[in-house]
Amino acid sequence: MAGVQLLSIPAVKEIPSSEFNSLVATLVTLLSDPEEKVQITALHTLSELAKQEVFRDAINRKLPALLESLEQEEWKIRVAALKTCAALAGDVTFCEIVKQAAPQIMACIKDPDYNVQLQALNTLSQLSREEAFWLTVSDAAPHIMSQFESPSWSIRVQVLRTLSVFIENDAFGDIINSVLPRILESLSDRDDDVRVAAAEILVTLIQHSIYQAPMRRAFQDSGLDYALSTLSDLTSDPFRSVRMAVLPLIPKVAELDVLRSTEVSTIMLSIVDLLSEDKEEDMWIAALDTISALVKQDVSYAEEIPPKPPKLTKQSVGAVVNVIPTIFSLFERTKEQRFWDAAAEVLLSLASIGLPKSSLFLKFNHQISFI
Repeated sequence: MAGVQLLSIPAVKEIPSSEFNSLVATLVTLLSDPEEKVQITALHTLSELAKQEVFRDAINRKLPALLESLEQEEWKIRVAALKTCAALAGDVTFCEIVKQAAPQIMACIKDPDYNVQLQALNTLSQLSREEAFWLTVSDAAPHIMSQFESPSWSIRVQVLRTLSVFIENDAFGDIINSVLPRILESLSDRDDDVRVAAAEILVTLIQHSIYQAPMRRAFQDSGLDYALSTLSDLTSDPFRSVRMAVLPLIPKVAELDVLRSTEVSTIMLSIVDLLSEDKEEDMWIAALDTISALVKQDVSYAEEIPPKPPKLTKQSVGAVVNVIPTIFSLFERTKEQRFWDAAAEVLLSLASIGLPKSSLFLKFNHQISFI
């Protein structure tokens, strides 16, 4: 065991090249060692040695044994083998052997052990970054999507994170478009971590222009009333992490031009409620940033800011200027600079309504003189 561990350190470079083949052959033999820790360490060592060019040819000739490791009974060995595949995928020398492992990698997505499932999804994420494996990843897509139904929240989160990596590559556009409705449904998942991951991936999607039209259709096909009420509900989600995750999503959804005036009013009220009900300044900052982003997109959104929460009253543009100081006055004790930076962004957004800036700041001066 100690001998195997030593192979992972820089001293291994001192081994004569004539012994490379026998060294690698020994490591491959250890992949079948009855001791689980020996097998895992051997896989790790092969993965590390593969980063050194002098070992690559010898490793490539012996790596078919890697396929057997993916089917070992002990789950930790299968995890180690998947990690080795991910590590080897970045080197063209090992492309063929990793491609041969593709069926076993896909089978691991439905492995009885959820640790293996997680690593299989992560390995496919890594493979998707390499053009040589795009076809392999595309073939695995149906297996990945099926895990949206997994009873394990961590698997559902990993599916969304895997898709987040796919978004980086336009080659997977068809895969992403096909799964948009399922991503939207994840906003209503029973687990808060899944809801957070869904909100985060939707922000990323809408930032990519190629997905904006498909996202608009996905919202429409899912039923705007349902989708937008879900969005509004998330601003009052019992889990704070979800509320924080959904705030950046709201302006992005507004960019899709799917919000109706009734939804804007409800969502704006929910955001303003966060200003008065949440106890943490980072939530206030996020809420103000969201209001600012909405008003920058369309000044008519400012009309939906209620004069005082929670009463919903549609205001004229001019009256909005009198509304915001009331909201800010709730937090007059805070000295957090980031909060006031966010507040300033809202003021600048309101200035774009057309009122003279001097008029705006005169109205706010008595409210913020304590800063």
